[in-house]
Amino acid sequence: MSEAPGGGHDSHADEDRGLDSSPPGTGGGGVTRGARRRDPRMAGQPVNADQAARITAAKAALGDFSAAVDDYLDRDGKRPDYPQWAFRLASHLGTLLGGLDAAKAEDGAR
Repeated sequence: MSEAPGGGHDSHADEDRGLDSSPPGTGGGGVTRGARRRDPRMAGQPVNADQAARITAAKAALGDFSAAVDDYLDRDGKRPDYPQWAFRLASHLGTLLGGLDAAKAEDGAR
């Protein structure tokens, strides 16, 4: 994380380096702690409303999972129901991949 003049956090400096400094549980990353690299392959790719909704839902699920794990590990919260989370995350991953396949097929048909 970068320090801004005056001692605050400068998130723009992290963004310039391609780092995701979002706090866990906000949909900005995974379970890992610390800065996470964004996938540069997705930069500038056009996204239709259906894809955007799928991405938003997947980010929300990942954020919920991250928050549940963080609560368990960092604050002695309830142990997450990992089989339920595996099903939920796999479902969102399947939806995202299905949307990418559909978009690829649509682009190929043009």
